[in-house]
This record gives sequence, C-alpha cells and structure tokens, in this order.
Amino acid sequence: MIAYKGFTKDLQGWGGFQFKPDVWYREKECKTVRNGFHCTEYPLACMQYFTPGDGARYFEVEIGGEIDEDEWRIAATEIRLVKELNLKEMALFGIQFMVEHQKRTDWELTANHISVHKDFAEADIIAIARGEDPKVRGIIGTICGLIREKDGEIIQARMFTVGRELDPGAYGLTEDGEIRRCG
Repeated sequence: MIAYKGFTKDLQGWGGFQFKPDVWYREKECKTVRNGFHCTEYPLACMQYFTPGDGARYFEVEIGGEIDEDEWRIAATEIRLVKELNLKEMALFGIQFMVEHQKRTDWELTANHISVHKDFAEADIIAIARGEDPKVRGIIGTICGLIREKDGEIIQARMFTVGRELDPGAYGLTEDGEIRRCG
C-alpha cells in the first residue's frame, strides 16, 4: 500500500526514529497512536506534524505487514521510504486524494503555513479551497489549489503557484475552469 509520511530534515520520525530511503523497517506490532510506523493516505495530513518551511521532508512510502487505521492515520508493521516529494507534489497529491475520495469529510486542515478549507483558504506555503465557488489567497511562492464542486461532486480542480503564473492576491475559477482574479 502506498501512503505518505513526514520527517525532520534529518529523516527522523515523530518519535525520533531514524530512517533512510529505500530500506525496509519492521516492528512487531502496530496500533494507531501507540506503536508501529505511522503514515497517512492523505498527503497533507502529515504536514500537521512536520511543518513545511522548518526543514521538514515528505516521502511517498510503501507499507505492509499488519496495518491499523483510524480516521486518516495509518500504523503499519513494515515501511519503506520510496520517493521524496517536494511541496508542489504534496499539494498535487493532496488535491488528487480529495478528487479520488470526494465523499470523505476529513480533508480540511489548518497547520503552520497551510490552509485547506471549504470555500476560502489563505496561506503562505499551501492554500487549497474546495466548494461551489472556491477562492484562495497567497503571497509569492504560495502553492494554490482550487477544487470546484457542484451538487456534492467535484467537477474541476486547478493548481498554480503565486508569482510564477499569477501575481499575489485572491483567485477563484470561472465557469469554464479558468483561474480568475477576485476583487
């Protein structure tokens, strides 16, 4: 199973366990919040524990063995770091997760430098808004995502970086799915 995990800049996990890429690690048992190797299938969730901008690193991981899950956390007895992901990839995979799991209700989050919310999101690293008329606001360098829903179904999703494609400010989507400046 593929999942996502955050680390310190030195690739230490939340409890200080030292990891290396492409090495299988094994524990005897797992229970979320208690033991095992923790990760998540919702990429942006690991940013609540490992703050972007503070040297945190993020990886796509492969897990196996015994697996225990709660709302969005996963504990596994086996884990391997497969590929390091940059912030743009994390945002893209976060948006992709929301599109693939449209009915899940636990996608909103607020963490340092990140805002993922219904209708409006504002942040300096990642801002993603989801709703019937979503709007985001960011500064130069902010990775923004807009996810439009209609009647509870996602119909459009766009991503851009402020300063590369567009000037700082607030943005939404036109009816045709094009990014537009708001007010």
